[in-house]
Amino acid sequence: MRLAAPRPFDVTLAPSGVTVVSHWAVPDPARQGEVADTVFAAWEAGPLPDGLLSADTFVSTTEKPQGEEKLSTEDSAVVVVSQWRAAEDYERFAAAAPEPPDIADVPRPEPVVHRLYRGTFRRDLPTSVPTQEPAGGADAEPGCIFIAEFEMADTESAQLWSDAVYDAMEEAVVRKGALPGWISSHHFLSLEGRRVFQYAQWASAAAHEEFLESDLRQDVLRRAGGLSKVKSALGQRYVHHAGLRRG
Repeated sequence: MRLAAPRPFDVTLAPSGVTVVSHWAVPDPARQGEVADTVFAAWEAGPLPDGLLSADTFVSTTEKPQGEEKLSTEDSAVVVVSQWRAAEDYERFAAAAPEPPDIADVPRPEPVVHRLYRGTFRRDLPTSVPTQEPAGGADAEPGCIFIAEFEMADTESAQLWSDAVYDAMEEAVVRKGALPGWISSHHFLSLEGRRVFQYAQWASAAAHEEFLESDLRQDVLRRAGGLSKVKSALGQRYVHHAGLRRG
């Protein structure tokens, strides 16, 4: 059974499985909805593949983060995220599934398979400082979703980058009660180890921007050894477009 999912995917669904990410670069922002609907229709048609736990589409917003060095953006994009019970389930699906849809003037991306490496929710950290919740309370959809994709020089750099982010952010929350608008952040590493997919939730775009321009962000860069090991980076703010779950 499939269930429509009005909220973004639950990163805890596949802790030992794989998360597959496809990044569609859309030249015309007016076509984002068309591209997202076309891609998502393939998941809605027919029975759910064995082992598929969830599938979601996200569309980028017009707000571009300003405080991130060496982080490029595109005019518009659609990101598709699917979660699978095991890598073997996705491999069987990929071998037998038809090609993704051809969409005029939109290049077809190559999916990247990841595993969850590190992540946490602010609510799970041992701090007495209250969280700035999104409108509607703790169970509401976050006011800002930030998705970034990094290609690192090697696997060690990918792990160091992820560790630096979490060590600094967790210490800031637990010891100082900082980042009141931060809700959660999770890093996924590609199977070959050099690519990082970051999925972060914030109460608002303003809270996210404040972090990017803060001393804490500089502390993250210092711990990660700077940006010398970052070969490419792409990051934007997104909104959830559509999703489904296995019931």
